[in-house]
Amino acid sequence: MCGHVNNVVASCAQSVQAMRILRAHGMAASIIHVIFNAVIVAKLTYAAGSWWGFTTADDRQRLDAVVRRGIRSELCVPDHKTVADIVTEADDKRFRQIPRFTQFTTGLCRF
Repeated sequence: MCGHVNNVVASCAQSVQAMRILRAHGMAASIIHVIFNAVIVAKLTYAAGSWWGFTTADDRQRLDAVVRRGIRSELCVPDHKTVADIVTEADDKRFRQIPRFTQFTTGLCRF
């Protein structure tokens, strides 16, 4: 997982640099916040449900550091959620949908 985390963090660093350039050219803070969520958070959490359990505490700290740098750089809102919170909420949402999916599929299998 360390290699994956390294790639994600490096990719996010490049995107953060691009966002800083956009801000320097006068892009509004609210738009920068939307871009941060759409690009950086998406990169940090893409398919996280499948690999999050294999990360170490150090890996998770490195992923959260990207968000903390975004907060310090004012690229996202000051009370932005941690990566762990985002992944946990997504997992909870998926698991809450299981009973509804099971009810739906059992209804289809009746003869």
